[in-house]
Amino acid sequence: MDDQTMFDLFDSLKREIKLDLQPVKDGLERIESRLTRQGGISGPTSPILQTDVMPITNTLNTWKGGPEQFQYEGSISTGTDIRYGTDFACKATITAVDYQPILRRFTGKEVQIGTSKDRPPSGSVGEWVKANINRSGLMSYIGPILVDEGYAMKPRSGWIRFGRFSNRPSTDERGDDRA
Repeated sequence: MDDQTMFDLFDSLKREIKLDLQPVKDGLERIESRLTRQGGISGPTSPILQTDVMPITNTLNTWKGGPEQFQYEGSISTGTDIRYGTDFACKATITAVDYQPILRRFTGKEVQIGTSKDRPPSGSVGEWVKANINRSGLMSYIGPILVDEGYAMKPRSGWIRFGRFSNRPSTDERGDDRA
């Protein structure tokens, strides 16, 4: 087979693949559009369509609200890297393995959040997390992540209710099957 025949076959194959992959590309663009509308894409281009995917950074208010914010990457099911403080210079990691006992212990319960780093209230999630996962206590950040991902809600000031809540987009909007 000569070179020209190889090039012709290659071009023909490229056209066929392009036609076959167009619906996939269109679907990815629809997902990108939905994520952009919901604030889930950081930056001007979509990580979905890039070959070298950048993690999505979520910016949330701390539990008490106000101007203080923090950032996190990841999820409860994969673990989170949390950045907080001035210019988000401080970092803490909560692994997926760390989140599981929190969920097992508190799902279905409404308890005090316990954001105090020194003395969280007795029986609070913060007291348990400080004793079992991280000595510095990170409930000002863990609480909002739990709410953001639908594992809990904030029923009133200083309290958290664990369960499965639909404060995340529906399956159709997200493109995954988390409830």
